[in-house]
Amino acid sequence: VVFSNRGVGTRKKRTAWSISYNTLANFNNDYSYSGSNKRSSISDYFAERATQRGISSENLNEEFNTTTRLASNTTALAYQAYLIDPIQGGGYLASELSTPVDQKGNVSESGNLGQINVGYGINYDDKTYIGASLGIQNLNYSQLTDLTEKFPNGVIFNGFTFGDELLVKGTGLNLTVGAIMKLSDNIRVGANITSPTSMRVNETYTSYVAYDQKPNTFESDEQELFTVPNDFKYRISSPIKANVGTSIFLPKKLGVVSVEAEYVGYNMMNIKDKEDNRWSTDQKRGIQSEFKDVINVKAGGELRFGVARVRAGLNYLGDPRKNSDAYNTRSSLIGTLGAGIRNNRFFADISYSRMSRDFAFTPYNLSKETDYESATLNQTKGTV
Repeated sequence: VVFSNRGVGTRKKRTAWSISYNTLANFNNDYSYSGSNKRSSISDYFAERATQRGISSENLNEEFNTTTRLASNTTALAYQAYLIDPIQGGGYLASELSTPVDQKGNVSESGNLGQINVGYGINYDDKTYIGASLGIQNLNYSQLTDLTEKFPNGVIFNGFTFGDELLVKGTGLNLTVGAIMKLSDNIRVGANITSPTSMRVNETYTSYVAYDQKPNTFESDEQELFTVPNDFKYRISSPIKANVGTSIFLPKKLGVVSVEAEYVGYNMMNIKDKEDNRWSTDQKRGIQSEFKDVINVKAGGELRFGVARVRAGLNYLGDPRKNSDAYNTRSSLIGTLGAGIRNNRFFADISYSRMSRDFAFTPYNLSKETDYESATLNQTKGTV
């Protein structure tokens, strides 16, 4: 919605206030993976975690509430489900050691990142346009994951499933300022900069394990156990962004071609818990060691045929990770096609965008890299 006012007797031709809403990110995403593993099980991961903690079996029992039947963490959860056993001399070992392990996992993500913008703009001499907007962001995200393991040669278990649920909600603010200059009737250049979004985030994380043991192995009153919901509150700062671009109008009003470069300062991101300075410092170091700044490039064009419009574009998104080979992540390329009609009183448009990317998902990791694997995925997504 735009409320505009004409300038009177000045170079200020027009001013305008606006209120708008944009979906900045759509997190809806589902994928599955499967394979036969001859080297490890997720129970090996829990055994390593318990060993690294140096915790006794008595203390692991204390981390399980026998009244509520809830574990305080995933290590205690695995111990109560008999996935790991203590070994003489210290440490822990997976209780089911048979191979191969048939593994199948699912990941389901949903939610979005939306932003309400309150903006103000000024037109000087129909040649210079200056504007600013306050962005109010709202974050909703959920991730459900599960990993089911079957043991064809199992001694203790036929199989079990480990899963978790992550729920994230947040609100934040940012500020954008920018300008467009009309260098000639056919050429315009523009630039803007968006401050980091300062966002308060509330996060809840829970896990569960469901198991199917062999007959006459161990006694259990239930076949499914859960952790207590773990709640976290922290503040994050998103990357700073800066854009510069140009648009060239083709002769005889045939159309327009535009090119834009976007700088994203991922290395300047931050995450902070005001009650834990040490944790906050560790996160900052982790961000700086793992992420790098990138340049994204966008190019597009529109052709005009009377009241009809046809357009196409490409958007290259750089990989922000420094160790992209280790994570098997790559850059993304998004292509868009669109069409519309436009006259002095009315316009309507429709577009289709297609994104492709390669990435990896690692359900668990171990100290010895050859003992676990990642599922590599090639994903394409179409949006109307």
